[in-house]
Order: sequence, then C-alpha cells, then structure tokens
Amino acid sequence: MRMAFSALPCRRRMKQNQNRLPFAEKKGDGSMKNGMEKQVQTFIPSVDIVETKNSYIVKLDLPGTSKEHIKAQLNRNTLIVSARMQDYLATEKENEQPIKEYRREFSLANDVDLNTIEAQYELGVLTITLNKKSQSLPKEITIS
Repeated sequence: MRMAFSALPCRRRMKQNQNRLPFAEKKGDGSMKNGMEKQVQTFIPSVDIVETKNSYIVKLDLPGTSKEHIKAQLNRNTLIVSARMQDYLATEKENEQPIKEYRREFSLANDVDLNTIEAQYELGVLTITLNKKSQSLPKEITIS
C-alpha cells in the first residue's frame, strides 16, 4: 500500500543535507514575538550557499530592508547576519505593520579565510563572499 505524501521525510532529508554543507545554520526560527507597544515578527528569508573553487558565496534575500539596517558580524568561526525592517510610511499611531527582524548564524568551515570576507547589498540581496585559505586550495604537483 502506498502512503500519501508526507512532509516529514522531506524535512528529514532537508536537515540531513544541511549538515553536509561546508557550514551549517545554527539558529533562526519563524516564530512571532509580541511586544506591548509593537508587534515584532521574526522572518526567515531565502538563503543560497554556493561553493566555488576559491570561495563560498552566501546570498540572502532581504527585500525592503535598507543597507543601514543590515548587520553582518563574525564571532570566532560563526557568521551572524541580522536585519530589521519596518514600514516607515505609516505614522507611529497608525502603524499596524509589524517590525520584521531577522537573525541567522552559520558555523563556518575551517578553510574560510576570516580576514578576507566581503559583503555587498544590491537590489534586496545581500551577497557575502567567504574566500578560502590559499593553503586549502588544490595545488598541481609537477612530476619530473
């Protein structure tokens, strides 16, 4: 007898594949936080991670967020990205749109050069380039 489609095996596979990445997500959930004065909503934007020969490239979708409200930090071997987005067109009394906050942490691979990390924000996409250490790159051995 065939089973109907279930999300559990997909979630399990997705979690297994996450653990195979050169760096894994540490924290971040989609829960709602309600405050007394304002509603704060934690959101999880899409993230793409690509490995090239010389680097890892992390792309995060943060539409509607200004560059000034995005923070990228490095704490030991952990990359921390946080952002805050609010509807600034509404007045303080009329504002029913929640403030959206985002925070995500990634454990970096050992071959990441922590001194050459670059970040660029353009058209709602934050691109973080994590260069690999030169000693970890493959080297051609000359045979004589």
